[in-house]
Amino acid sequence: QALERNYQTSEFWLHEPEVSHERLSDILRARGIVGVLLGPSSDLYLDLKLKWEYFSVVRLGSTRFTPALHRVVNDHFVTAGLAVRQCFALGYRRPGLVVRTALSVGHERRWEAGMEMAARDLAGVALVPTLLMDDEADARQFARWFHRYRPDVVLDGSESTALGHARAMGLKVPQDVGIASLSAPEPGGELSGTYQHGEAMGVAAT
Repeated sequence: QALERNYQTSEFWLHEPEVSHERLSDILRARGIVGVLLGPSSDLYLDLKLKWEYFSVVRLGSTRFTPALHRVVNDHFVTAGLAVRQCFALGYRRPGLVVRTALSVGHERRWEAGMEMAARDLAGVALVPTLLMDDEADARQFARWFHRYRPDVVLDGSESTALGHARAMGLKVPQDVGIASLSAPEPGGELSGTYQHGEAMGVAAT
């Protein structure tokens, strides 16, 4: 997309040791860079001190940057509602969400809200309580949640965490439980779910 508009692209690491945001701003300006695309971050909050008057800026993802900036991001509310309705069409009635607490907060609980609103319009659907995980690798926490609430389909806020935990428990997918990712890595891959289409978001941001 950049090449079609006669732009070159360069990557810079925002957290380069001993390089302040002010210094990075001067480096970018010295190289003739006027447009900045801030990539997604695993940090919930980032306080940025770039010299904003130098640049046109767009960010990707849900990280809450200070100051507030224009962003391109997947609509998590719509994504979750779509997933619940698709699962309903396949016969599932007890969907449950598994997501890292930090990710849920970062997305402003939009996945949970989207699931709730979709379930209200679907007869016989009973959402099970969301599993908020501090550590995605905690297989025991997943197992306790699964045995307590018995979801018939798990919506996974990651690419494949729930799939790994279910298989470690000896569950067969989809015979024993359905699993759908809300961040499916690719269309037509091993794991069903919603595909956020990162390439399209990159195009829109650029």
